Amino acid sequence: MPRLPPALIRQAAAQHPLLPLLLRVCRDIYSAQNELRWLQEHARDTVLTKRRKHDRPPARSRRVLRSLPQRHACKGLLVPTSGRTHSDRFCKDGEEQSWEEKPGSLDEEHPLILDITSRRLSSGVPPWDPVRECEVRGGHSKPIPGQPTESALRDTLLGRHTEVAHTRRLLAGYVTRRARGVPLQYLLGSQPFGNLEILTRKAVLIPRPETETYTEHVARLLLSWLHRATPSSQTSVGGRKKLRILDLCSGTGCIALLLHSLLKAPQSKVASNENMDLEILGSDISSDAIHLAERNLQHNIANGLLRTDAAQDISFRQMDILQSARLNATEMRALFEKGGSGHDDASGLHTPWDVIISNPPYISPRDYGPGGKTESSVRKYEPRIALVPPVSGSSLDGNPATDPGDVFYGPLMDLIHGLGARLLLMEVGDSQQAGRVHEMARRKFGATTSNADRAVLFEAWQNDGTERLLPAHLPADQGQGLAIAGDAARQAAEVTASVDTGTGTGVSDRAVVIWTGDLAQWRRSARWAA
Repeated sequence: MPRLPPALIRQAAAQHPLLPLLLRVCRDIYSAQNELRWLQEHARDTVLTKRRKHDRPPARSRRVLRSLPQRHACKGLLVPTSGRTHSDRFCKDGEEQSWEEKPGSLDEEHPLILDITSRRLSSGVPPWDPVRECEVRGGHSKPIPGQPTESALRDTLLGRHTEVAHTRRLLAGYVTRRARGVPLQYLLGSQPFGNLEILTRKAVLIPRPETETYTEHVARLLLSWLHRATPSSQTSVGGRKKLRILDLCSGTGCIALLLHSLLKAPQSKVASNENMDLEILGSDISSDAIHLAERNLQHNIANGLLRTDAAQDISFRQMDILQSARLNATEMRALFEKGGSGHDDASGLHTPWDVIISNPPYISPRDYGPGGKTESSVRKYEPRIALVPPVSGSSLDGNPATDPGDVFYGPLMDLIHGLGARLLLMEVGDSQQAGRVHEMARRKFGATTSNADRAVLFEAWQNDGTERLLPAHLPADQGQGLAIAGDAARQAAEVTASVDTGTGTGVSDRAVVIWTGDLAQWRRSARWAA
């Protein structure tokens, strides 16, 4: 990593004393300023949340009041003494309230308090009785209407000073941890994902913007298909359209939740969406991920970012995908049906899943280690299980992966056959991995491409949201004499053009998409109509 220019460090220090620390990880002044602003807001919000929690009206208790003889009360006012602070400064209608012990010292007068006291004395305001801690007027101790007492002023000033000091301490701690490489999302506790707020925890992978991009894109395509496809091509239950989606290796649940928010928007005015049943099942091998995904579901429903029926439409289950892919079709459907509904449903065995989306672990041990492509902060703080496939996983696939990072892609392709899905989207790390996955898919789907009912279409989606069509058949010497469909000439021309223009853009591939059956036919016609 190149050293930072001294001029850049001086520029950052002149703006804020904590900015140079953030430059270690941000590497530019603009990103450091943004992160500092977010951390400042998070520190302030944390302090305000704690203050609101302590500002709850305390329970009234005469017994507690009598147990603290050091407290002095006068009508309409309870005040602190000897470094103890009252949780609620004023009483209503002279009612007595309880006290709570809080650390701190109020023995030292704030300069502003001294100034206020001197001005009150010079203006003829009655003096302050330090014993009863209230103003003395006409021999009677009582608060002056409309005048704040020194007690209230003192506690207000010291309370604000304490909040500011606490905020600064929190901010300094956040910046120090960030400078050591702790991901910003773990410090803030959340990450925006589309229109959702996804909670983050150290044991679960942080959602990436690239994942958000292709999730939004596939949602737009599914909505277009739902609006244009013939009713006979859609699964229906009781006359309503039914769409079933699997989110495998779901992590925080961000993909499943964002798909629901886009397909059934909280404030949707599209009538067709109201007439659609949606079922989304997310699965992950990590129990921490499942618990966090369920929290994210409830969190976004509570904040109005998801419809209330998302609680019935979305479910999460702990599951080992590599082991599940080894089952036969009947066992596979029974397993996922039980996971989706929470009970065995024989009728569900005949209802296929329409879409499978997965962001599996795809980093090879070589790329993950020091000197590889993985950033040090990712290696140090994010869970390895969500990034690197298990070494033993390659032996579970009938067609072992040529690269250790490609272990999950073969089993995912087996699931699309066993579950009857018509769309499989798999996230990849770069264009090289996309090429390997594409070759694997062509070999696995080569035996079915001659069948019109299992027509197949391969695409690569890039980081900037663009698409390119990939060849759907093996070369002539490897194709085992497979016949190409009637539109082969047009498809070949499109593939040639897309490959020639797509690989030279410098934009990396992010997902490999496999369309099959009627969805492949719709997608092919939609591409030509565009």
